[in-house]
Amino acid sequence: MAEGPDLLSRFLTLLAACAWPLGIAAVFGLRKLYHRRLDRLEHPDSLTSDELLEDLRHAFLKLQKVTLHTQTEYLPYLIERIREIIDRGLAETQVQTLLVRIDQHRPGEIRTAVFPIECEGVSSDLRMVWVRDEADRITMEITAIPRVIRALKEFRKSIPKAGPAGPTQRESRR
Repeated sequence: MAEGPDLLSRFLTLLAACAWPLGIAAVFGLRKLYHRRLDRLEHPDSLTSDELLEDLRHAFLKLQKVTLHTQTEYLPYLIERIREIIDRGLAETQVQTLLVRIDQHRPGEIRTAVFPIECEGVSSDLRMVWVRDEADRITMEITAIPRVIRALKEFRKSIPKAGPAGPTQRESRR
């Protein structure tokens, strides 16, 4: 009977000798996984290939342009139409500042403005380039994602177009 407790103690000693290194290896392995995940949260650049491809699709979204010719008094409606389409961007203070900038700049000068926007989960820039003439008419070229441009093309049909500045060619011949 003396063999039973001695055999049991040898078995437990052997078990502890094998389990101890395995336990340490498991702790270091889990620690390494934890730090990788933590680094990934801190550094979003380390994305998986699928996440990176999705970001690239959004980053290199084809932008389109539309040119509008109208009176400056219709610009608040134009900008409000853009704000209806997008999910984020163009805060009220930005809109007011833009309208003041357009109203105060001298005729004949080309001005630009770029606003970061988000539409249907896609982040992009809304770029506006405009020139104003002496008669308060404005020509504005807007570069944005296709959804915004489609809506602006529809909106363009509803606003009055700005006529030419000065007398027409027919009138100047007389």
